[in-house]
Amino acid sequence: MKHRIGLLSLVLLAGCGGGGGNDNEKKSIEQPKEVEPICGDMVEMSCTYNVEDLTPHFGLSIEDNFEGSQKPLRAHGSTVLENTMSKHVYFDEIDKMKIVSEGVEFEPDFITSFPRQIFSDLPLNSTFELYWYRNGDIVSHAYVDTFPAGMMLFGIETEYESDQITFSWHNKSDSASNAGEILYLKCIKNDGLSNKMLFPEDLAYQFSLSSPYTPNLTLKELFDYSLYELEDNFKSCEITVKIHTTDNNINPINYTNKKMKVHLERVQLNTASIF
Repeated sequence: MKHRIGLLSLVLLAGCGGGGGNDNEKKSIEQPKEVEPICGDMVEMSCTYNVEDLTPHFGLSIEDNFEGSQKPLRAHGSTVLENTMSKHVYFDEIDKMKIVSEGVEFEPDFITSFPRQIFSDLPLNSTFELYWYRNGDIVSHAYVDTFPAGMMLFGIETEYESDQITFSWHNKSDSASNAGEILYLKCIKNDGLSNKMLFPEDLAYQFSLSSPYTPNLTLKELFDYSLYELEDNFKSCEITVKIHTTDNNINPINYTNKKMKVHLERVQLNTASIF
């Protein structure tokens, strides 16, 4: 990432009066002049663009952890700025993103991969206000008070002849849609004392799912073990899947003419036994 260098100069001009044997010096001081931030031709920097040429994207997610976790639920957010070419740009210091929840302000705490900014461990309150500032002025402001309800009754079925697995669940909202990814298969060895973690050869990630869902890949293609081979080599196996639920009927409120795009989701980790 190229770093922008901001310059602030203070110019001191001194003039001397002369003639007539006057030893008194007359000094004049110019007022400090602010120099505009310099972006140059770095198209990847947000300061290169007018606010009209950028679109803010805010993502807010509530995630369910495994049963027994000290934090059964957690919320986090992320934000990017997108230019007219639908490319993400790097945040310059003149552009600030902020989340306010129940009167408490949150700023990005770290960046995992540029140019995305991350808000971690947000409070699980019912309301979030999202802000984009340019040079301290509000450019875009939105309000969120509802999240997708998620899904329940997660289950799986296996078919020996086809070596396929089918996932099923029930969405709490009729207008919800899902995306999902198979995380891993955890199998207990026949001695019952140790286990083996099997990760997908192909992530089998789908941007749109409906229940029931059967991946295009067989268990053999996913984990290098067919269902028969799994039963021969292990005492038991269970599979863990992450489901992302969104709901297009939930519409955040935009308070400013410059709209921001807000993406809301409920993330749930689901585990079910194959045998």
